[in-house]
Amino acid sequence: MKKNYYRKYILLFIIAILIGTNIYSGLGKNIIKNNLDIIIEQEIFKFVDGEFIVKFNAEADIEIYKSSNNFLYTGIDTIDLLNIKNNVKSAEKIFKSNENPYLDNIFKFAVPENSDILSIIHQYSQDPNVEYAEPNYIYQTCKTPNDPDFNLQYYLNNSGQTGGIPDADIDAPEAWEIETGNKDIVICIHDTGVDWDHPDLKDNIWINSGEDLNSNGIVDPSDFNDFDDDGNGYIDDIRGYDFVNTTKPVVPGEDGTIPDNDPMDFHGHGTHCSGIASASTDNGIGVAGVCWNCSIMPVRIGFKASGGAGLIDIVAAAKGLEYASDNGANIISMSWGGSQITWLIWDAVNYSYSKGTILVAAAGNIANGIEHYPAAYPNVIAVAATDHNDSRAHTAFGSNFGSWVDVAAAGEYVYSTLFNDTYVSWSGTSMATPQVAALAALILSKNPYFSQKQVWTIIRSTTDDVNSSDKYIGTGRINAYQAIIRDSSPIAELLPEMDNAIVFGNVSVLGSAYGDNFEKYEVYSGEGMYPQEWTLIHTSDTPLENATLSIWEAPIPENESYYCIRLLVYDTFDQISEDRVILQLDNIPSAPEIEGPTSGAVGVSYTYFLTSIDSDDDDIYYYIDWGDGTCQDWIGPYESGFKIYSCHNWTSRGKYTISAKAKDIYGAESELTTIKITIPRNKPVENFIFLYLKERYPNIFLLLNLFD
Repeated sequence: MKKNYYRKYILLFIIAILIGTNIYSGLGKNIIKNNLDIIIEQEIFKFVDGEFIVKFNAEADIEIYKSSNNFLYTGIDTIDLLNIKNNVKSAEKIFKSNENPYLDNIFKFAVPENSDILSIIHQYSQDPNVEYAEPNYIYQTCKTPNDPDFNLQYYLNNSGQTGGIPDADIDAPEAWEIETGNKDIVICIHDTGVDWDHPDLKDNIWINSGEDLNSNGIVDPSDFNDFDDDGNGYIDDIRGYDFVNTTKPVVPGEDGTIPDNDPMDFHGHGTHCSGIASASTDNGIGVAGVCWNCSIMPVRIGFKASGGAGLIDIVAAAKGLEYASDNGANIISMSWGGSQITWLIWDAVNYSYSKGTILVAAAGNIANGIEHYPAAYPNVIAVAATDHNDSRAHTAFGSNFGSWVDVAAAGEYVYSTLFNDTYVSWSGTSMATPQVAALAALILSKNPYFSQKQVWTIIRSTTDDVNSSDKYIGTGRINAYQAIIRDSSPIAELLPEMDNAIVFGNVSVLGSAYGDNFEKYEVYSGEGMYPQEWTLIHTSDTPLENATLSIWEAPIPENESYYCIRLLVYDTFDQISEDRVILQLDNIPSAPEIEGPTSGAVGVSYTYFLTSIDSDDDDIYYYIDWGDGTCQDWIGPYESGFKIYSCHNWTSRGKYTISAKAKDIYGAESELTTIKITIPRNKPVENFIFLYLKERYPNIFLLLNLFD
């Protein structure tokens, strides 16, 4: 089995609003070009014809202009030659007035629609002035509608009404006794838009006070004066913004080409997520939101394509992230994702996080453990889905899983608002994500000065156990009541680079354990995804941040084996914060078998064969010490079980011990194997008188050529 060592970094990725599109991941597989689609086995990654994204280095001074011969220039000679070569028609700075290093110097280039985008981005990527170049990817929604007659919100309060386990819910009524949400806390629904005049949503739609000209807290016709009153770069954006600007065909009536101040939903996905997060509650109609009163900021980044799927391009998504963070969103809910990274979204996510925004994203519905992005980014809370039994959800193809997942929430048959003033049950991690976003909003409603890490830690530390012994879906299913009763929290965080690490020997447990009223921390290990028994590794009363918390001596596995590392941090109020990671134990290769002669002559080259087996089928390197002060230092890699050979000659007589060992691609070393070889004189001399004369008068025998 081939494994990645630290797998929080990514490979390939299409974004999909996560409710049920059948995407097969293609980590590390061959990529081919076909009609401007990137195809990885059965997964097709689409992008906009005739467009690509370039981020220039921070020190690059870019000035876009056209020459008299209509060529586009940037002021960088090597880039200008590529522009001419590829017939670049235009280049637009995506974030026009933002000089933050995450978002500065990023441009969208336009070329003829029949251009080979993959070839072009390869050319630009090679230029030393370019930080990255990538297509303008298209992200796909994953809607899996279900029968609309299931209108009981079991995930808020489960009495067994749907046949599930009673109390397999987030304890919402108990939490509402303490906090129902503050209108000043803003949840951005970063999606296909929101049906902002839905009767169960309209009272909770965010109002941009800078564009509310009469300050009455509602949208009036007089607020639309065709002027950017708040100076944020967007005209009359009183209820959010629509960033969709696509050349893809859309359904009739869809607003697909002109970004504007109307983030209306034409697909339904964003509206469904909005109702889950913060439908108007206790109003006598429709459904309840996890938050009763928090504001919904509609940011439309997706559209309904002609075939019915919801699509998102990364330019719209990145602009939407910037807009939400710059305009006061406390939380951004992203019910989309995929297995392919885009550096533009990575930059935009980091920008939003740097502004203090809490980011929450869906883990995906492919029923595998491959990371989905943006959920798997270190600065994003990754959300898996459960059912009414607190088991991993299996509708919408099944919730994804893995050490990179933070928490879970209900994602099967979730009943919520839909566009055109209707309601429907849908399934997927898309439906679980706004529950977690809303829980973050409830926490901030009660404690608005909590940091991002405090909110993360509380959500992760107050979960209920899940029934998922063989698939890791986070610390558990969220519990709103347990989260909301906390008014402080120590920080427990295991660093992201430990997620899914392949380990052996002495393992450094990296993380942070600190906070107000800190008392101590403990590190435990246990076998399996959700261990039944824990072994204490280390305890300390010294707070640490981004440091080595302990050293764990990993056991030698008999087969493929997973262990869970658990960090508990205690404060003086007897509150316990928690984080976990899953580690895979690496099997050590077998000590090499050495085949070759055990005696020989000086100056003669001899061949030795070595073979080692790695039970994980990892590739192997070999180290050989020839016993005469020379060695071959880690030659390879070779396939497990492949017989290699190496040759050596000894320059003087003696007895030598050849030593060899093997290691796999993760550095796990085998024990040494040895074999002895005896190298006698050049030729045996039976007569001791001849031997004496030869050694006493070597020049004479050399001249006589008697011995050679």
